[in-house]
Amino acid sequence: MTRAHSSPFARTVIDVIAPQLGIATMLDHGCGRGSDVHHYRTSGLDADGWDPHPGFGQAIEPERQYDLVTNIFVLNVLPDPWQRIQAIQHAARFVRPGGHLFVVTRSPADIDPRAIPANWRTHHDGYWSSEAKGTFQKGIPTEEIIALGHQAGLRPTTQQIPLKTSPAAGQALLVKPKWSGSTPVTATGHRSGTLGGSPAGVGRPDDSGARRPGTPTPPRPARGDAVTPLRPVDGRPG
Repeated sequence: MTRAHSSPFARTVIDVIAPQLGIATMLDHGCGRGSDVHHYRTSGLDADGWDPHPGFGQAIEPERQYDLVTNIFVLNVLPDPWQRIQAIQHAARFVRPGGHLFVVTRSPADIDPRAIPANWRTHHDGYWSSEAKGTFQKGIPTEEIIALGHQAGLRPTTQQIPLKTSPAAGQALLVKPKWSGSTPVTATGHRSGTLGGSPAGVGRPDDSGARRPGTPTPPRPARGDAVTPLRPVDGRPG
């Protein structure tokens, strides 16, 4: 099943984040079929969407950076903790210096009560919500999002943005510092202010489950190895 309407957090972007930060350009990183992108555009933003799944028609990687990048219900469906670092590093590549990354995940308060009565099998630090479909879920709190952001050279914004809290979601608004010298190199081997290279991708290919069946979970690369961002899928419980 595919979402036909914008998500509540897309409305947060329009109603709260965009006016508070003066957002003009934005990217929905892992946009699925693009319902949120449509909402952003009809609200007057210069918005793009990107998702690696070719069937959604959003697989062409952007060649610019943005005031705001959103990453909504992507990290919590990645089975390997290292994939979450790759995903947030890839999203950060599209944030301009001084710009922001808005990350939303399913929270432990949302996932754990679903997993226990449904007998979801544990895997790493989360659960297989459907082994037959290959769908995974992990509740990720706000503090864990912030820790992942540090892996991409991002830090929590110090601006007072009144985000609407929800016990079912972790969320963080992160900022990319305006570097005075050379920019840090991400795990993809590119400096965070450049867009060179074409990774395998991170995205939200549908709005019905989590990870695509058959998507492999590669081993964590050895220290110093270059890594390629992997493809997550939509964060709705499977």
